[in-house]
Amino acid sequence: MSPKDFEAWSYNFRDLASVLGEELYTDVIGTSFSDSTDVASLQFRLGRWLLRDVSPAPRDDVVLANVRLRFTAFQLLQYEVEVIEGSRRMSGDLRRAYPNGTIPDELSIFVALDSATDDLPLEDQRRNWDDKSWRQKQERRSQLADHYRPGVLLACRAFLGGHRNLDDN
Repeated sequence: MSPKDFEAWSYNFRDLASVLGEELYTDVIGTSFSDSTDVASLQFRLGRWLLRDVSPAPRDDVVLANVRLRFTAFQLLQYEVEVIEGSRRMSGDLRRAYPNGTIPDELSIFVALDSATDDLPLEDQRRNWDDKSWRQKQERRSQLADHYRPGVLLACRAFLGGHRNLDDN
């Protein structure tokens, strides 16, 4: 995401102040996104925020998985990614972030939804399906997304607002 895109996104994110806290939120909205030094400084502060309260330092793959988890949670909350696709991403990254299998219960909805929808085709598989079967699968996909959406959004808010520690296994 470019600095200009991030700036626009940050102004449109409804709950950004509550997620980041007032101090970091003030830093974000006070950043001059046309100044590369300001942007680099903000990137550093955001990186520190993502990894707050982490001790000892986790492995790089765990750190990367947690960064992707937070980004996907933000996207889900902003309806920038569809519920099932976002849950599939979250599920994969949770397995990487918690390699010993101790995924927190409040995040298990992503793994559950991934498992419940693993028979549903991805968009890039469309050409392999006849129209009737595709419509049926898409209808089921829509029903599952509607059913799970409230829980997924609640889990995203909990993760971004209260989940502080990375598993360092």
